Amino acid sequence: MENDNNVKITDKTSKKSDNNTHKKAKFKIASKLITVFSLGMIVVMCICGIFLYVSQVRSSEESLAANTVQVQNEINHSITNYIDKYISAVTLTASNTIFAEQNSNEDAIYEHLELFAKNFDGILSYYFGRADGKTFKMMDKSTPEGYDPRKRPWYIDAQSVDKLIIGDPYVDAFTGKLIITVSIPVKNDNNTLLGVMAADISIDSIMEEVQNAKIGASGLVYLIDSKNNLILSQENKALTEELNNEQVKAIISKGQANFEKYKYNSENKYMTIIPISGTNWKILSIVPESEFMQNLNRLLTRIVMITILTIIIFSIFVYILNKKIIVNPINKIISSFSTDKSGKISLNEINLKQNDELKILSEELNTFAAQIKQMVKNIAVTSDNVAQTSITLQENMDESSSLTRETAHTIEELADRVLSQAHENESGLLKIIDFGESIQKNTTLADAVSTSTNEVKEAVNSGMEIIDVLSRSSADSQVAIKEIFEIVKSTEEKSKEINTANEVIKSISDQTNLLALNASIEAARAGDAGKGFAVVAEEVRKLAEESSKSTESINSIVDELVKNASYAVSKMESVAKIVDNQQKIVDEMQKKYEYIGESVKKTDTVVRDVETSTATMNKSKDDIINIFEALAGIAEENASDSQQISSSTQLQNEKIHELRNVTNKLSEMANSLKDEIDKFTI
Repeated sequence: MENDNNVKITDKTSKKSDNNTHKKAKFKIASKLITVFSLGMIVVMCICGIFLYVSQVRSSEESLAANTVQVQNEINHSITNYIDKYISAVTLTASNTIFAEQNSNEDAIYEHLELFAKNFDGILSYYFGRADGKTFKMMDKSTPEGYDPRKRPWYIDAQSVDKLIIGDPYVDAFTGKLIITVSIPVKNDNNTLLGVMAADISIDSIMEEVQNAKIGASGLVYLIDSKNNLILSQENKALTEELNNEQVKAIISKGQANFEKYKYNSENKYMTIIPISGTNWKILSIVPESEFMQNLNRLLTRIVMITILTIIIFSIFVYILNKKIIVNPINKIISSFSTDKSGKISLNEINLKQNDELKILSEELNTFAAQIKQMVKNIAVTSDNVAQTSITLQENMDESSSLTRETAHTIEELADRVLSQAHENESGLLKIIDFGESIQKNTTLADAVSTSTNEVKEAVNSGMEIIDVLSRSSADSQVAIKEIFEIVKSTEEKSKEINTANEVIKSISDQTNLLALNASIEAARAGDAGKGFAVVAEEVRKLAEESSKSTESINSIVDELVKNASYAVSKMESVAKIVDNQQKIVDEMQKKYEYIGESVKKTDTVVRDVETSTATMNKSKDDIINIFEALAGIAEENASDSQQISSSTQLQNEKIHELRNVTNKLSEMANSLKDEIDKFTI
């Protein structure tokens, strides 16, 4: 009954929570879809924006690089045209024959220089240094004392390269203008150097054009001479410091750069260097990254604003479309399943006009609702049947409970009697088992004695065999000792004979030594005739001495051998006595082992008789135990069956009681189910 109430409470709670969920989750699907679509749109717009931004960065860099090269090419063209004009003038002047003749009128030379200079505004000074050291300068016929044009750089450079050269720009000390010197060697028909023609040309107009040139809004253009020094009409300390930066110097040292990026004072810049044709100069342009990054930043701002605006518009569109296509049909589906304040549940048919998955869902829900209605009707009929059946079942349970109690009382009395008989049988069985254990112990002891007797018998037999071997070995030892004794005795006698012979050899050695000494004396008396005999006598004497020494060694060895032989003889006599005593002991042990063997045989006969009697008693004991065990088993089975029947009867009584309770609960559940079914509006 308690479980049924819990289920009922849970159902009502779940219904209330479902209603609340419907109210709270009214727009959650729309929010989720808007979020998903918005995130997708953000990802797409970000990818497009990044792609557009990166493409624009590359395009801006390429455009700025192309613009830079174009400006540099225009400046290159202007500088080349400007310098070519003066190169042609200097070349034309140098080709005049008046400069090629050694004895030309000097006044005429001055006039020609002034005449050519007047035709070109950019020529500040026109002069000719002759090979003999004479200098001709327009409008100035006087030269400083000791001035030698052949020692000037413009003369030396033109002479060394043997062609027209353009010097690096420099600021004129008098005019303050930025000028260059164009010099060309002057030769006669024999290709002999007559001097060098030179002109100082102002390049202020070129520098003005270069300095006024702009790349974008802030990109600047500069000139670099052959030594990679900046050509400036006035000092620019900040720019000089920037060009002295190690990274910038490394780029300039290459002589050419194509929009190379570097960093100076935390600012990224791009450098382009191209050579000026016909000179050793280069055009250098520096463009800060901010030149095109400002436009890119504005573009990025527009992209972000367009992305945000697109996402907002798209979200509104998705929300409206979502609400019309998804949210409203879902709300319609939810409203078809309603519960009023009294808990009545109504299942209404859902009608959707759209043709999509929600339409399919509504049709499935309609089918489900129809099945629920039919199921509720079936449950109502079944609950009535259950209530009626539970009443009938409860009456039958009361009758079964009374009969079961009487049966249980009778079975309990029978079980007590059977259990008492089982206890008596069990007591007799225990006594027989104790008697059987005593017989078993005797059997075990008899087996142990028999085993020990067999082991003793085997030990006696083994001992007899060992004594036989020992006896034979002792006899053999006596024979061997006697033989060794004879050999040692013979060795002692032979050693004495060797000692006697050695004494004879020593005597002969002494006599030989004496004869050799006499022979030496006689040889000395004979003079030169006896020298050969003296040598032989000396050798004989040495041989006699060595024989004497060997004899002494042999005597020493023989003496030691005689001593050892004597010692061995005495020890062999002792060993012979020990072996005789050992033989006597072995004979005595053999007699003892024969006596033990007879005793063991008698003991073995007695043990066999005991084993036979014990086996007969053990068999009788086993038969008695089997009979008592069978009786005890039967008694235990009867007692167990009685107890089991009693327990089953008790359990049956308990189950009948539980079944009565279940029947009561079933009746209550049927009534409760009917109340719940009444809540459905069918």
